[in-house]
Amino acid sequence: MLSLRAAELLRAVETGTIVPHWRVPGFGREVDEIRAQLGPIELRGTLAASFGREAGLRMALHGAAAAPLDLAYAVRWLELDPKRPRPIPAWTRWLPAEPG
Repeated sequence: MLSLRAAELLRAVETGTIVPHWRVPGFGREVDEIRAQLGPIELRGTLAASFGREAGLRMALHGAAAAPLDLAYAVRWLELDPKRPRPIPAWTRWLPAEPG
């Protein structure tokens, strides 16, 4: 599920089909806060195990919609991809909030 969420995120960014609520003020800040907590995780296996625990709890409470938690994990997954070693900026710079 994590690799699928990461692929969806990357496709959305590359095609410009960003989900509107990803740009709501505060959403990006929440993604960035979670990403900061995931920074010490350096192995995809460890990240996937952590995501399984966290996403399972979140989905049981809130359903399957992409939440900041999912997207923070997806970004970290992309950062740890040995085939595309590139830094990904903070969410608030990558997908800034829409004014208003």
